[in-house]
Amino acid sequence: MNIMTRQLCTLLICCAAFATANGRLEFDSKANRVQIYGPYLKYNVLKPPYSIGQYQFSLSDINLTVESGTSNEDSDPTLLVRWPRFLMSYGQLRIINKRSKRKLLEINFTENQLGSDDKFAQLELEGEGASLLSNLGEPFQICLDQKFEMSFVKACSDYLIFKENQITTVFNGKNASFAKLNGKKTPANSQVSLDQSARSVRFEFRFKSGFSLFVRDKVHKLDQKNVAIDPVERRIGVISGDGSIRPSQLTLKDRFFSFIKEKNDIRNSYQTSKDWPQNIENTEMEFSPYQTGASIQLYGVIMPSVPPPFQFKLDDDIPIATYSKSLELHGTKAESEILAARVKNELFIHENNKEFLWNFPANEAGVVNQNYLSLQHKGKDYYFSKRIFRAHQTSISAAAAISTSPTLDFVPGYNVAAEHWFESVWGKGNYSFQRWGIAANLYETIQGFLPKDNFPEKISVNPITFDVLYRFNAGVRPVQSSFGLGIRYLNFTLFRSKSEDINTQLLGIGAFWHTAPQKIVDDIFNIVPFFRYPKWMEISFFYYPLLIGTEKVGFSFSWQARGKMFFAKNWFLDASFNVNNIAFTKAKLAGVTLGADTFSIGTAHGTLGVGYNFN
Repeated sequence: MNIMTRQLCTLLICCAAFATANGRLEFDSKANRVQIYGPYLKYNVLKPPYSIGQYQFSLSDINLTVESGTSNEDSDPTLLVRWPRFLMSYGQLRIINKRSKRKLLEINFTENQLGSDDKFAQLELEGEGASLLSNLGEPFQICLDQKFEMSFVKACSDYLIFKENQITTVFNGKNASFAKLNGKKTPANSQVSLDQSARSVRFEFRFKSGFSLFVRDKVHKLDQKNVAIDPVERRIGVISGDGSIRPSQLTLKDRFFSFIKEKNDIRNSYQTSKDWPQNIENTEMEFSPYQTGASIQLYGVIMPSVPPPFQFKLDDDIPIATYSKSLELHGTKAESEILAARVKNELFIHENNKEFLWNFPANEAGVVNQNYLSLQHKGKDYYFSKRIFRAHQTSISAAAAISTSPTLDFVPGYNVAAEHWFESVWGKGNYSFQRWGIAANLYETIQGFLPKDNFPEKISVNPITFDVLYRFNAGVRPVQSSFGLGIRYLNFTLFRSKSEDINTQLLGIGAFWHTAPQKIVDDIFNIVPFFRYPKWMEISFFYYPLLIGTEKVGFSFSWQARGKMFFAKNWFLDASFNVNNIAFTKAKLAGVTLGADTFSIGTAHGTLGVGYNFN
C-alpha cells in the first residue's frame, strides 16, 4: 500500500461500528495513555505445551479416527479427520503415503462440513471408508492447507499407520526437528519482533514425528488510533481490521451474490473487526487483532488501568457520519457520575443530572473527527471517545468529453458539474435529515455533427440541468448507499449551422441509485494498481413529460452512469457515460420533413476529469 493510499484510508476512517448500539463510546487508547507495541511472533516448539502466537496445540491434534458406519458390522467404516479449528476453517485435505508420496486422498472442504465444536474441526470422509483403509497399512500423513489472499497455512500430522484396527504414530529418528523464520533457523522457543517494512513473514517448524506447520502471512501494521477498546463488552478490536474469511468452496449462488454485493471500501475502512478478538483481562496483556486464519502475529497492550464500571452512554440514533461542523449528541448518565468535555461549553448537563447534551465538534471535513468525554472516578479521569466521519458537503468537477450520434460522428466537448447535500432542511425529521441534495450540470459540444443520416445541417448541443434530489434512506455520500427520486429542470439549446438555433426548457422526473461499486466492478478496476482507491458510483434516469411553453414534446429522456475515485483528501477522478434523447416537433425543426410528428436528437457522450470536494 503506497503512502497516498495509507493517507486516504486514514482520511476515510469514520467510527467504531460496534456490534450493538451506535451510541456506544470507546475507551480512548491515546488519551488514557494505553501503550500498543508489536507486531511480534511468539512461539514455543521446544517442549509441551507447544504454541505459536495465541494458539496452543499438541502433536496428536491432527488425527484420523475410524468408526463403524452403522450397527451393521458389514457396513463401510466412517473415517473422521480432526484438527484444531484455529488452524483453518476451509481448504484442502490430503492423505499421503510416506514412502511413495502418493496421494491416497485429496478433497476440498468448507466450514459448513466441520461440525459445531468451537475448539476442534471434524471432517467426515464420506464414502472413503474401506477403500482408503486398505491403503493405510503403510505409514501415511494427513496434510491440510488453506490460502487467503497473501496468507497461507499448511499443517501436517505425525506419521501414522493403521494396524489392528487402530491408528498409531510412527516415529522416525532420522528426521531432525527445526524451526525457521523467513528461511533462517531460529531457537525453538523465542519471541521475535517483526520488521514492519517487510511485506510478509514466513514461519515453519517440523518435529521428528513428522508433525509440521508452515505459515505465510502479510505483516500487519497497526496504528494506535485504529485500536478501539469497548469498555462495555471489555473487548479490544481494530478499526478497518480484517473480518472473517470466506470459504474457498462456494456454491454458484454464493459466488453470484458475492459478486453483486456492494464493496464499499470507505465504509469498510471505519468498521471494526467483525469478531472482536480479545477480552480485556488486566492492565497488561497480549492480543491478536487480525482474525484471518493464517495470522499468528501478536500485539502487546499496557493500560495504566482498566475502565471502571459506568452507566453513561449516548443515544442509539446517533448518525455514523455527518455534513455538519457540529452535532448535538444526547445521552444519559447516573446522577453520581461526573462528566466533562475538553472544551467547557461543549457539554451541558440537564438539571435532573441524568441527561446531557454534547456539542460534538466535527471541524474538519473529509476525515474522522474524534473527541472525548472524561469520567471522574475516585479522583482520576478516564477518557471515552466517539468517532464521527464528516463528509464533504459540496463538490465541483470539470471534465473533457467525447460525444457521438447515430451517425457515429465523434466530436469533443466539455462538462462542468456541481452538487451540494444538506444535513437537514427543516429540522431533524425523518423526511428532512440527511436526505436532500441539489445538483447542476452543464455540457456542450464544441464542434458540429450530423444527428441523423441525410440531415440537412450540422448541429451542436448544450444541455444544462438543475436537480433537486431526495434519498429514500438518510445518510451521507460516499458512506451510505441509497435509492432516491429527483425533479429536474433542463434547458436544452440546439445550435444549428444553417437555421435558427433552438432553445427548449423541460421539466423531468427521475430516479437515482448512489452506491459503492459492486465487488465484480471494483475487482475489475483494481487489476490496474492506479485504480486501487475507494470508489463511488451514481446511476440516474430522467424522463421529461413537460415542456415549458406551448410546444409539444415527444418521448425525451436522459440516462447517466457516473463514477468517482477518491485518490486524495479533497480530489477525485470523475468519469461518466451519458445518453440524451430530446424529441423536437417538426415545427421547431423547420425545413425538416421526415414523415413524423417529432424528431429526436440523440447523443451519447463520455467524460473524464477531476473534481474537488470542499466545505
